[in-house]
Parts: sequence; structure tokens; C-alpha cells
Amino acid sequence: MLQKFGFSQYESQVYEMMISAGQAVEASAIAKVSGVPKAKVYEVIARLLDKGVLLDSMLEKKKMYRALPLDRVIEKLTSQFQSDIEQLRLSEQKQFKPDDRVWNLATEESIYAYSLSLIESAKKTIYISTWKEIIEDYLPILEEKEKQGIHVEAHVVGEIDSKLKNLKYFVPSESQKELKKFQNIVVDDSEVVFAISKNPAWQSIITKSEQLVDVFRDFFYRDIILTLLSDKYNDILQNDAEYVDLLAKLRY
Repeated sequence: MLQKFGFSQYESQVYEMMISAGQAVEASAIAKVSGVPKAKVYEVIARLLDKGVLLDSMLEKKKMYRALPLDRVIEKLTSQFQSDIEQLRLSEQKQFKPDDRVWNLATEESIYAYSLSLIESAKKTIYISTWKEIIEDYLPILEEKEKQGIHVEAHVVGEIDSKLKNLKYFVPSESQKELKKFQNIVVDDSEVVFAISKNPAWQSIITKSEQLVDVFRDFFYRDIILTLLSDKYNDILQNDAEYVDLLAKLRY
């Protein structure tokens, strides 16, 4: 009976015999009735005492043993099982730490494939800032994820037509000719793919580092803020030489 719960065969035999006896029994009687060899019975009894399913007492100078009632043993095993499960959960949390390393992808094709897979895996949020010709490849899945209830925010360099609810775009001015193509994708506030064009090659980083994810999410909102300022105060800002000069220094 108890073998299913991690007890040995001898331990199970002794406990079952003690439950059937329903009274205190000495070791010699346990060996005789349970079928456990006399040479082993004291060792088995000691283990059962350690596990808390037997009780012992001195009666007329004889060591007597009694089984813990079955319902109490069931409670004990249930409690131990729940404790073991909790320890297993804690062990998993300790062992599987977030991967905060930075990875690289070397080709435009591999960057696109990984980015698409990351977007498809989104459960809560997607933030994407990139150029018109790049986001066009992602639009179908972005619009589909938004329909599924995922919060999607997009910022695009270049005018674009899309069904996305949270879309901002801007058209670079003449002073921003040095802007280079890039993409910044942050998913579920837990992973980022950032890639830049070094014509004709691309360079990228992929990471789940909490600190870097925060940086690139803020980088996304930097784009949103600059576009918002440009939309609202363009006439004023374009006549501000210091602002125009600083804007021209941006590369991404």
C-alpha cells in the first residue's frame, strides 16, 4: 500500500500489519506476523519512526510500537506532497533565470524571420518603430495580433496606410537626409530586436535583458515624442535653428 508513496516493501508490510493489529505490538511479534526478517525488522521500524508513521513507548520494560492512524498518515502524505510540489516550483524559479545575453543576427533574411516569429509570439504588447518599406512586410500579422486583443503601437518613417489603431508616422525633412534604415521591435516588455542598415548589410541585436528592453522601449517612445512635437509645432520648430541642427544629427 505505502510503496506507491515512496516506502519500501518491508516498510509497507510492517505498517499494514500494525494497522491490522489495531494495538501496540513488540518487535518480535512484528517480525513474526509481517513477514519481515527478524534481522531487518529493527532497521525497518527505525525508518518508520523517522517518517512519523509509527509511535513507540515503554510498557512494562518492553518497547512497544503502534501505527499512526491511517487518516493521519493520509494527511501527512498529502501535506508532504504539497510541500514537495512547492519546493519543485521554487527550484524551477531558481534554476531558470532570464537569459540577459545579447545575440546577433547577420543577414536581413534572418532578422526578418526572427522578428516575424517574435511578433507572432506576442501575448500582451508590441511596440515597433521602423521604416515604411520594412513595416509593410509585418503589417498583416500586426493587424491580426491587434484583432486578437494584443496592444500594438507603431511608429513609421514614411507615410503609410494601415488599419492599426495606434500608428504614428512622419516624413523626414530635407535636413534629415542622413537618417538610416532601422527597426526596433519590443514584445511583451520582455524581448527586443533592434536592427540597423549598413548598406548593403544589416546589423542587429536580440536580447531579453530587462535593462536593455527598457532602453529600447524608451527609444520607441522617443520616436513617438519627436513625431508628436513635429506634428503640433512644426512651424515653430522648423524656424528654430538650434532644433533643426540637433535634429540633423540624428541617424536613427
